[in-house]
Amino acid sequence: MNILIVTQSFYPDVDGGSGTFIFELGKRLVQRGHKTAIIGARMNHSLSVRGQLEGMSVLRYGNPLLGTILPWSLTSPFLAHSAAKSLSESIHFDVVWCHHYFPGLGGLLFAKQKGIPGLFTYHASRYLEWSTRAGQPRRFNSKLSRVVFRWWADRAYSSFARVVEGKCLEESESITVLSGFSQRQLESLHPGSVSKVRIIPGGVDTERFKPVVDRNALRRSLGLPLEGFLVLTVRRLIARMGLENLMDAMPIVLEGNPQTYLLIGGRGYLYESLRNRAVRLGIEHRVKVLGYIDDGLLPKYYAASDLFVLPTLSLEGFGMVTLEALASGTPVLATAAGASPEILSRLDSRLILERLEPQHIAKQILEFISMEGREELGKRCRAFARENYGMDMITGQIEEAMEEVRDYA
Repeated sequence: MNILIVTQSFYPDVDGGSGTFIFELGKRLVQRGHKTAIIGARMNHSLSVRGQLEGMSVLRYGNPLLGTILPWSLTSPFLAHSAAKSLSESIHFDVVWCHHYFPGLGGLLFAKQKGIPGLFTYHASRYLEWSTRAGQPRRFNSKLSRVVFRWWADRAYSSFARVVEGKCLEESESITVLSGFSQRQLESLHPGSVSKVRIIPGGVDTERFKPVVDRNALRRSLGLPLEGFLVLTVRRLIARMGLENLMDAMPIVLEGNPQTYLLIGGRGYLYESLRNRAVRLGIEHRVKVLGYIDDGLLPKYYAASDLFVLPTLSLEGFGMVTLEALASGTPVLATAAGASPEILSRLDSRLILERLEPQHIAKQILEFISMEGREELGKRCRAFARENYGMDMITGQIEEAMEEVRDYA
């Protein structure tokens, strides 16, 4: 097949999350013999507009409204449509596979105009995400847009996003979601799409994320404590990720096990606030807010840790970090807010956090520290990730969905 992937961003323009997931799947589709092209926003201006990436043809589009009051997402449908049209001059596409609503809408409208079947992957609801971000800091194109958006963005933009979501789902011949949680969410917001939906979960590169033989040597290379219990979380540093609750749990954890350390990785507006919180709680000697973790170092941090904690408050559509930790042989404790129970309850019900409050998080971390058979559990985590979420297996399911869409059309 000739496959066009339309997305907001992809690796190496961005690290982690859906961008890396999409890149890994595209790379494997090429390995399976498919001619694959990918379109996304030019997030890193050191990278060329056109080129080749792991056998994929790449076209990145820019933002002509940078510095204006309008957000990039408003231009994405037009830019993605134009980019798709440009690539179609040299490649006849059999399937257009779209991600993320605003560029996805441009890709799906292009597909409809050309009579090409469109497949859409629903990662999350942009509408719900923006609704939960009311009053929270965010990035803008300009100082003027910052002022304007304080007044109307949280209301108007989230409503507009819901309309765009609905249009993407309407224009798709088939829709994939990453979890049952996302499927229920989609069906509650857009009930007319029910008949098109199928679940294809996220996947993980189990060769990149894997345990190490000598954990002490790895910790030494990262400048981490050789002794003690190491807790890791890697998240966007925003309110709904529940990081304040995890931070507030640490004094209780340290009372029960003084040799516990917490590492927090990720970018976001809570970076300084979390650092200050650790000082205020008097635990700065046991908590380190790392900020962004380089993509090349990320597997090492997973493998060096004893436990990964996912304290999400809401809207955990899947959680790629969960799979990355499990593949590294590192157990995951996660709240029940979203799709995490769908993964972890099949592995060990003790890995589900019963409550969101700091005291309950602390209680279960301490129970995990004293749990017998932790080493064996780590091995089970690794085997579980390989057997159920290996990237090659997930690529096969995506390939099958594309073939069905192509043949049906």
